[in-house]
Amino acid sequence: MRLINASTCRLEDHPSPSYNEGSNSQTSTPPYAILSHTWGAAHEEVNFQDFLYSPDRGQSKPGFTKIRYSCEQALRDGLRYVWVDTCCIDKSSSAELSEAINSMYAWYLHSAVCYVYLADVSRVSFNGADDPQFRRSRWYSRGWTLQELLAPKRMQFYSSQWLPFGSKEDLAITISEITGIDAAFITGEKDIMEASVAQRMSWAANRQTTRTEDVAYCLLGLFDVNIPLIYGEGRKAFIRLQEEIIRKSEDQSIFAWTPDGNISQDIGIGALAESPGWFRTSGDIVPCDIGDAWDPPSVTSRGIHIQAPRWHVKTSTEGAGLRHVLLKCRRQDDLFGVLGLPVRVVQHNNAMYARDSQRRLATIEHSRWRDKLKNSSAPEKIYLVDPSNIRSINSNQRECGFVIRRLPGNYGGYGVSIAQPSELWAKKEGFFSTDGGRYQEPIYAVLIPKKLGANCLILRMRLHKANPDDQWSFLPRCAITLAPSGGSVGRLEIHGKEDWYELMPLGYHSMGVSVEEQLLFGSRMFVVDIEESFGWRVTKAAT
Repeated sequence: MRLINASTCRLEDHPSPSYNEGSNSQTSTPPYAILSHTWGAAHEEVNFQDFLYSPDRGQSKPGFTKIRYSCEQALRDGLRYVWVDTCCIDKSSSAELSEAINSMYAWYLHSAVCYVYLADVSRVSFNGADDPQFRRSRWYSRGWTLQELLAPKRMQFYSSQWLPFGSKEDLAITISEITGIDAAFITGEKDIMEASVAQRMSWAANRQTTRTEDVAYCLLGLFDVNIPLIYGEGRKAFIRLQEEIIRKSEDQSIFAWTPDGNISQDIGIGALAESPGWFRTSGDIVPCDIGDAWDPPSVTSRGIHIQAPRWHVKTSTEGAGLRHVLLKCRRQDDLFGVLGLPVRVVQHNNAMYARDSQRRLATIEHSRWRDKLKNSSAPEKIYLVDPSNIRSINSNQRECGFVIRRLPGNYGGYGVSIAQPSELWAKKEGFFSTDGGRYQEPIYAVLIPKKLGANCLILRMRLHKANPDDQWSFLPRCAITLAPSGGSVGRLEIHGKEDWYELMPLGYHSMGVSVEEQLLFGSRMFVVDIEESFGWRVTKAAT
Protein backbone atom coordinates (compact mmCIF):
# COMPACT_ATOMS: atom_id res chain seq x y z
CA MET A 1 0.00 0.00 0.00
CA ARG A 2 1.08 3.58 -0.55
CA LEU A 3 1.31 5.89 2.45
CA ILE A 4 1.80 9.63 2.67
CA ASN A 5 4.83 10.63 4.71
CA ALA A 6 3.23 13.17 7.04
CA SER A 7 6.46 15.20 7.33
CA THR A 8 7.42 15.42 3.64
CA CYS A 9 3.95 14.99 2.14
CA ARG A 10 5.35 12.46 -0.34
CA LEU A 11 4.12 8.98 -1.21
CA GLU A 12 6.03 5.90 -0.06
CA ASP A 13 5.41 2.18 -0.76
CA HIS A 14 4.96 -0.17 2.20
CA PRO A 15 3.75 -3.77 2.69
CA SER A 16 0.00 -4.09 2.97
CA PRO A 17 -1.54 -5.53 6.17
CA SER A 18 -3.84 -8.52 5.65
CA TYR A 19 -7.40 -8.84 6.90
CA ASN A 20 -6.68 -11.70 9.33
CA GLU A 21 -3.57 -10.29 11.00
CA GLY A 22 -4.07 -10.32 14.75
CA SER A 23 -3.58 -7.18 16.81
CA ASN A 24 -0.33 -8.61 18.18
CA SER A 25 1.03 -9.94 14.89
CA GLN A 26 4.39 -8.72 13.65
CA THR A 27 4.01 -6.69 10.47
CA SER A 28 6.42 -4.48 8.55
CA THR A 29 3.66 -1.97 7.83
CA PRO A 30 4.45 1.12 9.91
CA PRO A 31 1.71 2.56 12.15
CA TYR A 32 -0.46 4.93 10.11
CA ALA A 33 -3.52 7.13 10.39
CA ILE A 34 -6.30 6.74 7.82
CA LEU A 35 -8.83 9.30 6.60
CA SER A 36 -12.57 8.74 6.23
CA HIS A 37 -14.45 11.43 4.32
CA THR A 38 -16.95 12.07 1.55
CA TRP A 39 -15.69 12.98 -1.90
CA GLY A 40 -16.27 16.36 -3.45
CA ALA A 41 -16.37 16.95 -7.20
CA ALA A 42 -13.71 14.99 -9.07
CA HIS A 43 -11.81 18.13 -10.13
CA GLU A 44 -11.61 19.26 -6.49
CA GLU A 45 -9.93 16.09 -5.18
CA VAL A 46 -6.17 15.48 -5.21
CA ASN A 47 -5.52 12.28 -7.16
CA PHE A 48 -2.50 10.01 -7.51
CA GLN A 49 -1.22 11.75 -10.64
CA ASP A 50 -1.41 15.15 -8.93
CA PHE A 51 0.56 13.89 -5.96
CA LEU A 52 3.23 12.22 -8.07
CA TYR A 53 3.66 14.53 -11.04
CA SER A 54 2.06 17.89 -10.19
CA PRO A 55 2.35 18.51 -6.44
CA ASP A 56 1.86 22.28 -6.82
CA ARG A 57 -1.37 21.77 -8.75
CA GLY A 58 -2.54 19.18 -6.22
CA GLN A 59 -1.89 21.46 -3.25
CA SER A 60 -3.97 24.21 -4.89
CA LYS A 61 -7.08 22.01 -5.02
CA PRO A 62 -9.79 22.28 -2.31
CA GLY A 63 -9.36 18.59 -1.50
CA PHE A 64 -5.80 19.11 -0.29
CA THR A 65 -7.03 20.84 2.87
CA LYS A 66 -8.22 17.60 4.50
CA ILE A 67 -4.97 15.86 3.49
CA ARG A 68 -2.95 18.62 5.16
CA TYR A 69 -5.18 18.45 8.25
CA SER A 70 -4.68 14.66 8.42
CA CYS A 71 -0.89 14.88 8.15
CA GLU A 72 -0.67 17.58 10.83
CA GLN A 73 -2.91 15.58 13.17
CA ALA A 74 -0.93 12.38 12.58
CA LEU A 75 2.30 14.12 13.59
CA ARG A 76 0.61 15.43 16.72
CA ASP A 77 -0.49 11.85 17.47
CA GLY A 78 3.06 10.54 17.04
CA LEU A 79 2.39 8.89 13.66
CA ARG A 80 4.62 9.31 10.61
CA TYR A 81 2.21 8.11 7.92
CA VAL A 82 -1.29 8.75 6.60
CA TRP A 83 -3.45 6.93 4.05
CA VAL A 84 -6.03 8.84 1.98
CA ASP A 85 -8.04 7.08 -0.72
CA THR A 86 -8.12 10.00 -3.17
CA CYS A 87 -4.36 10.05 -3.75
CA CYS A 88 -2.88 6.76 -2.45
CA ILE A 89 -4.47 4.59 -5.18
CA ASP A 90 -3.59 4.80 -8.87
CA LYS A 91 -7.13 4.50 -10.18
CA SER A 92 -5.91 4.43 -13.78
CA SER A 93 -4.71 0.88 -13.08
CA SER A 94 -7.67 -1.52 -12.91
CA ALA A 95 -5.51 -4.18 -11.24
CA GLU A 96 -4.38 -1.79 -8.51
CA LEU A 97 -7.92 -0.47 -7.99
CA SER A 98 -9.25 -4.03 -7.65
CA GLU A 99 -6.55 -4.95 -5.13
CA ALA A 100 -7.18 -1.79 -3.14
CA ILE A 101 -10.97 -2.26 -2.94
CA ASN A 102 -10.59 -5.88 -1.90
CA SER A 103 -8.05 -4.81 0.77
CA MET A 104 -9.82 -1.65 1.94
CA TYR A 105 -11.46 -3.12 5.01
CA ALA A 106 -8.16 -4.55 6.21
CA TRP A 107 -6.45 -1.19 5.75
CA TYR A 108 -9.03 0.55 7.93
CA LEU A 109 -9.01 -2.33 10.43
CA HIS A 110 -5.27 -2.17 11.00
CA SER A 111 -4.91 1.61 11.10
CA ALA A 112 -3.66 3.16 14.33
CA VAL A 113 -6.45 5.71 14.20
CA CYS A 114 -9.12 6.82 11.74
CA TYR A 115 -9.84 10.52 11.28
CA VAL A 116 -13.42 11.26 10.18
CA TYR A 117 -13.63 14.57 8.34
CA LEU A 118 -17.20 15.90 8.16
CA ALA A 119 -17.02 18.65 5.57
CA ASP A 120 -20.67 19.59 6.09
CA VAL A 121 -20.47 19.98 9.91
CA SER A 122 -19.00 23.18 11.32
CA ARG A 123 -17.72 23.54 14.87
CA VAL A 124 -19.53 26.87 15.19
CA SER A 125 -22.97 25.24 14.96
CA PHE A 126 -22.06 22.04 16.75
CA ASN A 127 -23.82 21.85 20.10
CA GLY A 128 -23.35 18.21 20.91
CA ALA A 129 -24.35 14.89 19.35
CA ASP A 130 -27.98 15.98 19.04
CA ASP A 131 -27.11 18.82 16.68
CA PRO A 132 -29.21 18.42 13.47
CA GLN A 133 -26.20 19.30 11.31
CA PHE A 134 -24.24 16.39 12.75
CA ARG A 135 -27.15 13.96 12.34
CA ARG A 136 -27.78 15.00 8.74
CA SER A 137 -24.15 14.73 7.64
CA ARG A 138 -23.69 13.19 4.19
CA TRP A 139 -21.08 10.89 5.72
CA TYR A 140 -23.85 8.66 7.14
CA SER A 141 -25.48 8.11 3.74
CA ARG A 142 -22.50 6.97 1.67
CA GLY A 143 -21.81 3.31 0.96
CA TRP A 144 -18.04 3.35 1.44
CA THR A 145 -18.19 5.04 4.85
CA LEU A 146 -20.02 2.06 6.38
CA GLN A 147 -16.90 -0.11 6.54
CA GLU A 148 -14.91 2.98 7.46
CA LEU A 149 -17.14 3.37 10.52
CA LEU A 150 -17.00 -0.26 11.63
CA ALA A 151 -13.46 -1.44 10.84
CA PRO A 152 -11.14 0.95 12.77
CA LYS A 153 -10.46 0.33 16.44
CA ARG A 154 -9.91 4.03 17.13
CA MET A 155 -11.84 6.82 15.45
CA GLN A 156 -11.91 10.58 16.00
CA PHE A 157 -14.46 12.96 14.44
CA TYR A 158 -13.51 16.41 13.13
CA SER A 159 -15.48 19.36 11.81
CA SER A 160 -14.94 21.14 8.51
CA GLN A 161 -12.41 23.38 10.35
CA TRP A 162 -10.70 20.29 11.79
CA LEU A 163 -11.92 20.91 15.30
CA PRO A 164 -12.46 17.68 17.30
CA PHE A 165 -15.79 16.79 18.84
CA GLY A 166 -15.36 13.24 20.07
CA SER A 167 -14.44 9.63 19.41
CA LYS A 168 -16.81 6.98 18.15
CA GLU A 169 -16.94 5.60 21.70
CA ASP A 170 -18.16 9.01 22.89
CA LEU A 171 -20.70 9.26 20.08
CA ALA A 172 -21.68 5.58 19.78
CA ILE A 173 -25.26 5.97 21.02
CA THR A 174 -25.96 8.87 18.68
CA ILE A 175 -24.34 7.11 15.73
CA SER A 176 -26.41 4.02 16.53
CA GLU A 177 -29.59 6.09 16.41
CA ILE A 178 -28.58 7.60 13.07
CA THR A 179 -27.43 4.39 11.38
CA GLY A 180 -29.58 1.71 13.03
CA ILE A 181 -26.44 -0.24 13.95
CA ASP A 182 -26.17 -1.65 17.47
CA ALA A 183 -23.71 0.49 19.45
CA ALA A 184 -21.80 -2.65 20.49
CA PHE A 185 -20.82 -3.22 16.83
CA ILE A 186 -19.81 0.42 16.44
CA THR A 187 -17.47 0.40 19.45
CA GLY A 188 -16.06 -3.05 18.66
CA GLU A 189 -17.50 -4.62 21.79
CA LYS A 190 -19.08 -7.11 19.39
CA ASP A 191 -17.38 -8.44 16.27
CA ILE A 192 -19.45 -7.52 13.21
CA MET A 193 -19.17 -11.14 12.04
CA GLU A 194 -21.52 -11.98 14.92
CA ALA A 195 -24.27 -10.01 13.15
CA SER A 196 -26.41 -11.97 10.72
CA VAL A 197 -26.08 -11.47 6.97
CA ALA A 198 -29.50 -9.79 6.94
CA GLN A 199 -28.48 -7.40 9.72
CA ARG A 200 -25.27 -6.36 7.99
CA MET A 201 -27.15 -5.86 4.72
CA SER A 202 -29.73 -3.71 6.51
CA TRP A 203 -26.95 -1.37 7.68
CA ALA A 204 -26.32 -0.51 4.02
CA ALA A 205 -30.00 -0.24 3.06
CA ASN A 206 -30.14 3.57 3.12
CA ARG A 207 -26.68 4.25 1.71
CA GLN A 208 -25.78 5.26 -1.83
CA THR A 209 -22.74 5.04 -4.06
CA THR A 210 -21.88 7.01 -7.18
CA ARG A 211 -21.40 3.87 -9.26
CA THR A 212 -23.99 1.08 -9.20
CA GLU A 213 -21.39 -1.66 -8.81
CA ASP A 214 -19.91 -0.04 -5.70
CA VAL A 215 -23.09 -0.93 -3.79
CA ALA A 216 -21.61 -4.44 -3.75
CA TYR A 217 -17.90 -3.65 -3.69
CA CYS A 218 -18.15 -1.41 -0.62
CA LEU A 219 -19.54 -4.36 1.38
CA LEU A 220 -16.79 -6.90 0.65
CA GLY A 221 -15.00 -6.37 3.95
CA LEU A 222 -18.19 -6.57 6.02
CA PHE A 223 -18.63 -10.16 4.82
CA ASP A 224 -14.93 -11.06 4.52
CA VAL A 225 -15.26 -12.07 0.86
CA ASN A 226 -13.43 -11.14 -2.33
CA ILE A 227 -14.81 -10.89 -5.84
CA PRO A 228 -13.35 -9.53 -9.10
CA LEU A 229 -14.32 -5.97 -9.96
CA ILE A 230 -16.29 -5.65 -13.20
CA TYR A 231 -17.37 -2.07 -13.70
CA GLY A 232 -20.16 -1.95 -16.25
CA GLU A 233 -22.01 -5.03 -14.95
CA GLY A 234 -24.48 -2.90 -12.97
CA ARG A 235 -26.72 -4.71 -10.47
CA LYS A 236 -25.11 -8.06 -11.27
CA ALA A 237 -22.30 -7.07 -8.91
CA PHE A 238 -24.65 -7.28 -5.92
CA ILE A 239 -25.89 -10.70 -7.09
CA ARG A 240 -22.28 -11.91 -7.32
CA LEU A 241 -21.61 -10.61 -3.83
CA GLN A 242 -24.53 -12.60 -2.41
CA GLU A 243 -23.44 -15.73 -4.28
CA GLU A 244 -19.97 -15.42 -2.77
CA ILE A 245 -21.46 -14.97 0.71
CA ILE A 246 -23.51 -18.16 0.22
CA ARG A 247 -20.33 -20.05 -0.72
CA LYS A 248 -18.74 -18.97 2.57
CA SER A 249 -21.62 -18.81 5.03
CA GLU A 250 -24.56 -21.06 5.92
CA ASP A 251 -26.56 -18.10 7.28
CA GLN A 252 -29.96 -18.36 5.57
CA SER A 253 -30.98 -14.85 6.59
CA ILE A 254 -29.49 -13.84 3.23
CA PHE A 255 -32.86 -14.92 1.78
CA ALA A 256 -34.89 -12.96 4.37
CA TRP A 257 -35.63 -9.70 2.57
CA THR A 258 -38.64 -7.80 1.27
CA PRO A 259 -38.75 -6.40 -2.28
CA ASP A 260 -38.52 -2.63 -2.50
CA GLY A 261 -41.56 -0.98 -4.09
CA ASN A 262 -43.99 -2.70 -6.44
CA ILE A 263 -42.67 -5.74 -8.28
CA SER A 264 -44.72 -6.53 -11.38
CA GLN A 265 -43.42 -10.04 -12.03
CA ASP A 266 -46.38 -12.24 -11.06
CA ILE A 267 -44.34 -15.29 -12.09
CA GLY A 268 -41.98 -14.67 -9.18
CA ILE A 269 -38.44 -13.39 -8.74
CA GLY A 270 -35.07 -14.87 -7.83
CA ALA A 271 -33.88 -15.81 -4.35
CA LEU A 272 -31.29 -13.00 -4.19
CA ALA A 273 -32.06 -9.36 -3.51
CA GLU A 274 -31.46 -6.67 -6.12
CA SER A 275 -29.96 -4.22 -3.63
CA PRO A 276 -29.24 -3.77 0.10
CA GLY A 277 -32.40 -1.66 0.21
CA TRP A 278 -34.44 -4.87 0.08
CA PHE A 279 -33.03 -5.70 3.56
CA ARG A 280 -34.34 -2.43 5.03
CA THR A 281 -36.78 -4.25 7.33
CA SER A 282 -34.45 -7.18 8.09
CA GLY A 283 -32.32 -5.60 10.80
CA ASP A 284 -33.85 -7.84 13.49
CA ILE A 285 -33.46 -11.18 11.65
CA VAL A 286 -30.99 -13.65 13.16
CA PRO A 287 -30.04 -17.28 12.43
CA CYS A 288 -31.58 -20.00 14.58
CA ASP A 289 -30.78 -23.64 15.19
CA ILE A 290 -33.81 -25.88 14.77
CA GLY A 291 -31.93 -29.07 15.49
CA ASP A 292 -31.54 -30.53 12.01
CA ALA A 293 -28.34 -30.94 10.00
CA TRP A 294 -29.48 -29.88 6.53
CA ASP A 295 -27.11 -29.39 3.65
CA PRO A 296 -26.06 -25.73 3.34
CA PRO A 297 -27.32 -23.69 0.37
CA SER A 298 -25.12 -23.70 -2.70
CA VAL A 299 -24.86 -21.76 -5.93
CA THR A 300 -25.47 -23.76 -9.12
CA SER A 301 -26.03 -22.99 -12.79
CA ARG A 302 -29.76 -23.51 -12.22
CA GLY A 303 -30.07 -21.27 -9.19
CA ILE A 304 -29.67 -21.55 -5.43
CA HIS A 305 -29.79 -25.19 -4.30
CA ILE A 306 -31.28 -25.45 -0.83
CA GLN A 307 -32.45 -28.28 1.42
CA ALA A 308 -35.42 -27.18 3.49
CA PRO A 309 -38.94 -28.29 4.43
CA ARG A 310 -41.77 -26.76 2.43
CA TRP A 311 -45.50 -26.88 2.99
CA HIS A 312 -48.69 -24.93 2.54
CA VAL A 313 -49.45 -22.30 5.13
CA LYS A 314 -52.95 -21.07 5.93
CA THR A 315 -53.34 -17.66 7.56
CA SER A 316 -56.30 -15.40 8.10
CA THR A 317 -54.83 -12.73 5.88
CA GLU A 318 -53.30 -14.72 3.04
CA GLY A 319 -55.71 -17.58 2.48
CA ALA A 320 -54.94 -21.25 1.99
CA GLY A 321 -52.60 -23.26 -0.18
CA LEU A 322 -49.65 -20.86 -0.11
CA ARG A 323 -46.25 -22.48 -0.40
CA HIS A 324 -43.41 -21.54 1.92
CA VAL A 325 -39.86 -22.79 2.37
CA LEU A 326 -38.74 -22.86 5.99
CA LEU A 327 -35.57 -20.86 6.70
CA LYS A 328 -33.19 -21.30 9.61
CA CYS A 329 -33.75 -17.78 10.91
CA ARG A 330 -36.23 -15.80 13.00
CA ARG A 331 -37.06 -12.34 14.28
CA GLN A 332 -34.76 -11.46 17.16
CA ASP A 333 -37.59 -10.85 19.65
CA ASP A 334 -39.62 -13.90 18.59
CA LEU A 335 -38.58 -17.13 20.31
CA PHE A 336 -41.60 -19.08 19.09
CA GLY A 337 -41.40 -18.93 15.32
CA VAL A 338 -39.18 -19.26 12.28
CA LEU A 339 -39.43 -17.46 8.97
CA GLY A 340 -41.08 -18.97 5.92
CA LEU A 341 -39.98 -17.84 2.46
CA PRO A 342 -43.00 -17.46 0.11
CA VAL A 343 -42.41 -19.39 -3.13
CA ARG A 344 -44.26 -20.52 -6.22
CA VAL A 345 -43.60 -23.42 -8.57
CA VAL A 346 -41.58 -22.80 -11.71
CA GLN A 347 -41.02 -26.41 -12.83
CA HIS A 348 -42.46 -29.32 -10.85
CA ASN A 349 -40.29 -32.00 -12.38
CA ASN A 350 -37.04 -30.11 -11.90
CA ALA A 351 -37.90 -28.99 -8.34
CA MET A 352 -37.59 -25.35 -9.36
CA TYR A 353 -39.25 -22.63 -7.29
CA ALA A 354 -39.22 -18.84 -7.43
CA ARG A 355 -39.59 -16.26 -4.67
CA ASP A 356 -43.21 -15.05 -4.65
CA SER A 357 -42.84 -11.29 -5.15
CA GLN A 358 -46.42 -10.57 -4.13
CA ARG A 359 -46.15 -11.93 -0.58
CA ARG A 360 -44.00 -11.11 2.44
CA LEU A 361 -42.03 -13.40 4.71
CA ALA A 362 -44.30 -15.45 6.96
CA THR A 363 -43.70 -16.36 10.60
CA ILE A 364 -44.43 -20.03 11.31
CA GLU A 365 -45.11 -20.85 14.91
CA HIS A 366 -42.86 -23.27 16.77
CA SER A 367 -45.57 -25.86 17.44
CA ARG A 368 -46.54 -26.02 13.76
CA TRP A 369 -43.12 -26.39 12.21
CA ARG A 370 -41.76 -28.66 14.95
CA ASP A 371 -44.62 -31.17 14.50
CA LYS A 372 -44.18 -30.94 10.76
CA LEU A 373 -40.47 -31.78 10.92
CA LYS A 374 -41.01 -34.54 13.46
CA ASN A 375 -43.57 -36.32 11.29
CA SER A 376 -41.96 -35.80 7.90
CA SER A 377 -39.10 -37.35 6.02
CA ALA A 378 -35.89 -35.48 5.21
CA PRO A 379 -36.45 -32.01 3.77
CA GLU A 380 -36.47 -31.88 -0.01
CA LYS A 381 -33.68 -30.39 -2.04
CA ILE A 382 -35.02 -27.69 -4.33
CA TYR A 383 -33.75 -24.93 -6.58
CA LEU A 384 -34.64 -21.29 -5.98
CA VAL A 385 -34.43 -19.74 -9.44
CA ASP A 386 -35.08 -16.45 -11.18
CA PRO A 387 -37.92 -17.15 -13.65
CA SER A 388 -36.61 -14.46 -16.00
CA ASN A 389 -33.53 -16.68 -16.49
CA ILE A 390 -35.50 -19.89 -17.01
CA ARG A 391 -34.88 -19.87 -20.75
CA SER A 392 -31.12 -19.78 -20.24
CA ILE A 393 -31.40 -22.51 -17.61
CA ASN A 394 -33.24 -24.66 -20.16
CA SER A 395 -31.75 -23.31 -23.37
CA ASN A 396 -32.31 -26.59 -25.19
CA GLN A 397 -35.62 -27.42 -23.56
CA ARG A 398 -39.22 -26.33 -24.13
CA GLU A 399 -41.28 -26.90 -21.02
CA CYS A 400 -45.08 -27.08 -20.99
CA GLY A 401 -45.50 -28.03 -24.64
CA PHE A 402 -47.85 -30.46 -26.43
CA VAL A 403 -46.44 -33.30 -28.49
CA ILE A 404 -48.48 -35.79 -30.54
CA ARG A 405 -47.33 -39.34 -29.94
CA ARG A 406 -50.01 -41.46 -31.68
CA LEU A 407 -52.31 -40.73 -34.61
CA PRO A 408 -54.93 -43.04 -36.12
CA GLY A 409 -53.46 -45.71 -38.37
CA ASN A 410 -56.33 -46.11 -40.83
CA TYR A 411 -56.12 -44.63 -44.30
CA GLY A 412 -52.37 -44.79 -44.17
CA GLY A 413 -52.20 -42.72 -41.03
CA TYR A 414 -52.63 -39.02 -40.38
CA GLY A 415 -50.28 -36.07 -40.39
CA VAL A 416 -50.38 -32.47 -39.17
CA SER A 417 -51.21 -30.08 -42.01
CA ILE A 418 -51.49 -26.68 -40.40
CA ALA A 419 -51.59 -25.23 -36.90
CA GLN A 420 -53.06 -22.13 -35.31
CA PRO A 421 -51.36 -20.02 -34.01
CA SER A 422 -48.75 -21.04 -36.54
CA GLU A 423 -45.84 -19.55 -34.57
CA LEU A 424 -46.38 -22.11 -31.78
CA TRP A 425 -45.97 -25.08 -34.14
CA ALA A 426 -42.34 -26.24 -34.10
CA LYS A 427 -42.70 -28.43 -37.17
CA LYS A 428 -39.12 -29.66 -37.30
CA GLU A 429 -39.11 -30.69 -33.63
CA GLY A 430 -42.67 -32.00 -33.80
CA PHE A 431 -44.33 -30.22 -30.89
CA PHE A 432 -46.59 -27.30 -30.04
CA SER A 433 -45.05 -24.71 -27.73
CA THR A 434 -47.01 -22.91 -25.02
CA ASP A 435 -44.28 -20.31 -24.49
CA GLY A 436 -43.30 -21.85 -21.17
CA GLY A 437 -46.93 -22.12 -20.07
CA ARG A 438 -47.64 -18.46 -20.70
CA TYR A 439 -49.93 -19.13 -23.68
CA GLN A 440 -53.20 -20.50 -22.29
CA GLU A 441 -55.54 -19.99 -25.25
CA PRO A 442 -56.59 -22.93 -27.49
CA ILE A 443 -54.06 -24.31 -29.96
CA TYR A 444 -55.55 -25.98 -33.05
CA ALA A 445 -54.08 -28.45 -35.53
CA VAL A 446 -55.59 -29.90 -38.73
CA LEU A 447 -54.92 -33.64 -39.09
CA ILE A 448 -55.27 -35.01 -42.62
CA PRO A 449 -55.18 -38.65 -43.76
CA LYS A 450 -52.31 -39.70 -45.97
CA LYS A 451 -54.79 -41.43 -48.30
CA LEU A 452 -58.04 -40.09 -49.60
CA GLY A 453 -61.35 -41.36 -48.24
CA ALA A 454 -61.39 -40.08 -44.67
CA ASN A 455 -62.44 -36.87 -43.05
CA CYS A 456 -59.88 -34.43 -41.77
CA LEU A 457 -59.76 -34.01 -38.00
CA ILE A 458 -59.17 -30.90 -35.92
CA LEU A 459 -57.30 -31.27 -32.64
CA ARG A 460 -57.75 -28.67 -29.90
CA MET A 461 -55.11 -28.39 -27.15
CA ARG A 462 -55.21 -26.02 -24.21
CA LEU A 463 -53.68 -25.47 -20.78
CA HIS A 464 -55.92 -24.55 -17.85
CA LYS A 465 -54.75 -23.20 -14.50
CA ALA A 466 -55.06 -26.03 -11.96
CA ASN A 467 -54.37 -23.75 -8.98
CA PRO A 468 -54.91 -19.97 -9.16
CA ASP A 469 -52.23 -19.49 -6.48
CA ASP A 470 -49.64 -21.43 -8.49
CA GLN A 471 -48.41 -19.77 -11.66
CA TRP A 472 -46.92 -23.03 -12.94
CA SER A 473 -49.65 -25.53 -12.09
CA PHE A 474 -51.41 -26.57 -15.32
CA LEU A 475 -54.15 -28.97 -16.34
CA PRO A 476 -53.94 -29.97 -20.03
CA ARG A 477 -57.13 -30.53 -22.02
CA CYS A 478 -57.46 -32.00 -25.51
CA ALA A 479 -60.48 -32.59 -27.78
CA ILE A 480 -61.17 -33.46 -31.42
CA THR A 481 -63.84 -32.74 -34.00
CA LEU A 482 -64.35 -33.32 -37.71
CA ALA A 483 -63.16 -30.65 -40.07
CA PRO A 484 -66.04 -29.03 -42.03
CA SER A 485 -66.78 -30.94 -45.24
CA GLY A 486 -65.83 -29.13 -48.39
CA GLY A 487 -63.30 -27.00 -46.55
CA SER A 488 -59.74 -26.59 -47.59
CA VAL A 489 -57.11 -28.52 -45.74
CA GLY A 490 -54.84 -25.52 -46.19
CA ARG A 491 -57.09 -23.30 -44.12
CA LEU A 492 -58.30 -23.67 -40.54
CA GLU A 493 -61.64 -22.10 -39.71
CA ILE A 494 -63.04 -22.25 -36.18
CA HIS A 495 -66.57 -20.85 -35.88
CA GLY A 496 -67.26 -21.60 -32.22
CA LYS A 497 -70.20 -23.89 -33.00
CA GLU A 498 -68.24 -27.12 -33.33
CA ASP A 499 -68.96 -30.14 -31.15
CA TRP A 500 -65.77 -31.17 -29.43
CA TYR A 501 -65.18 -34.68 -28.16
CA GLU A 502 -62.77 -36.64 -26.07
CA LEU A 503 -64.38 -39.75 -27.65
CA MET A 504 -65.99 -39.01 -31.00
CA PRO A 505 -68.41 -41.35 -32.90
CA LEU A 506 -67.41 -42.34 -36.43
CA GLY A 507 -69.91 -44.84 -37.87
CA TYR A 508 -69.46 -48.15 -36.06
CA HIS A 509 -66.34 -47.08 -34.20
CA SER A 510 -65.06 -44.14 -32.22
CA MET A 511 -62.01 -41.87 -32.22
CA GLY A 512 -60.61 -40.96 -28.83
CA VAL A 513 -58.04 -38.42 -27.62
CA SER A 514 -56.08 -38.55 -24.36
CA VAL A 515 -53.26 -36.53 -22.83
CA GLU A 516 -50.74 -37.21 -20.09
CA GLU A 517 -47.82 -35.25 -18.66
CA GLN A 518 -44.33 -36.64 -19.12
CA LEU A 519 -40.77 -35.46 -18.64
CA LEU A 520 -39.07 -35.78 -22.03
CA PHE A 521 -35.34 -35.06 -22.04
CA GLY A 522 -35.78 -32.72 -19.11
CA SER A 523 -38.70 -30.84 -20.67
CA ARG A 524 -42.23 -30.81 -19.31
CA MET A 525 -44.44 -32.14 -22.13
CA PHE A 526 -48.12 -33.02 -22.47
CA VAL A 527 -48.21 -36.12 -24.64
CA VAL A 528 -51.30 -36.50 -26.88
CA ASP A 529 -52.62 -39.84 -28.21
CA ILE A 530 -55.46 -40.09 -30.80
CA GLU A 531 -56.61 -43.69 -31.32
CA GLU A 532 -59.53 -45.66 -32.71
CA SER A 533 -61.74 -47.74 -30.47
CA PHE A 534 -64.38 -50.15 -31.75
CA GLY A 535 -67.90 -49.82 -30.49
CA TRP A 536 -70.08 -46.75 -30.56
CA ARG A 537 -69.39 -44.52 -27.59
CA VAL A 538 -69.44 -40.76 -27.17
CA THR A 539 -67.71 -38.50 -24.62
CA LYS A 540 -68.14 -34.80 -25.21
CA ALA A 541 -65.31 -32.55 -24.17
CA ALA A 542 -65.60 -29.69 -21.72
CA THR A 543 -65.58 -26.26 -23.28
